[in-house]
Amino acid sequence: MAAEQAGAISRQQLLAHDVSRSSIQRRLKSGALITLFPGVYAVAGSPDILARRRWAAILAVGGEPALSFDSAARIHGLSGVAVRGPVVLTGPHSGSHALPGVVVHQIDDIAPDHVEVVGPWRVTTVPRTIVDLAATWRAGRLGLALEDAVAAQQTTIEEVGACLRSVARRGKPGVRVLTGLLDEHRPGEPVAESELERDWFRLVARSPLPRPVRQHPLPRTDGVRGLVDSAWPPVKLIVEVDGRRWHQRIKDMKKDRDRDLQAAAAGWQVLRPLHEHVVGAPEETLREIEGAYRIRAQQLGAA
Repeated sequence: MAAEQAGAISRQQLLAHDVSRSSIQRRLKSGALITLFPGVYAVAGSPDILARRRWAAILAVGGEPALSFDSAARIHGLSGVAVRGPVVLTGPHSGSHALPGVVVHQIDDIAPDHVEVVGPWRVTTVPRTIVDLAATWRAGRLGLALEDAVAAQQTTIEEVGACLRSVARRGKPGVRVLTGLLDEHRPGEPVAESELERDWFRLVARSPLPRPVRQHPLPRTDGVRGLVDSAWPPVKLIVEVDGRRWHQRIKDMKKDRDRDLQAAAAGWQVLRPLHEHVVGAPEETLREIEGAYRIRAQQLGAA
């Protein structure tokens, strides 16, 4: 087990494999085990390399933390990351961790799809890593990493924006910096309503779905009037295509969520594909919407 962890092993792992406390103490006293952190050891003779430092930090923090921020950037090979630095981990709130050479971020907004496995490591995805780095890197350095990651097809502007949108909140560090960079990579002004409607209804016409209703009243329980771009009333499904610039999307998040919650309270589901998805990935967008339509139809017993 220690060999698979670059020479690091924890007290809990040893005890779980029937190594007694007295045996652990004898090995520590003889130098066969070396203490790295409280309850985390290295097998004598194992080299002090980055992999061992990472494993030691992961074992010391416990649970299933993900390598993140600069550590994730190194694993993904993002531009601008320093060759050396502390091991950076992100995990849920679980007490304080004062570990030399280790930075632990305790964040509760890491979604399952924000983490992937790269080799032996649980690491934040490229989009989530860029979102995190926006809080600590300057705009020029972050912009270079973003451009190079997109050019290398490690991610897309839309994926980074969608990740940012999923975790953005008032006062979250880096939101303004990253939305500015995302908007720089999307030429022109916000997409006009006429162009949004034309592209969306042209796309849905290619699918086997019935034609949605344009400018349908927003379902609400409070009596306030409003309209949505398109809707299928029989399955209570709303689609609103978003053509705003990224800073405006983030700025309007509360308003969008309030509208979506009102619709949900009335039994409706709201989908918000980006205009970039409608024109840049039409087949994938159609599949997702058709799938949502079928599920709604099954749930509601609609034709």
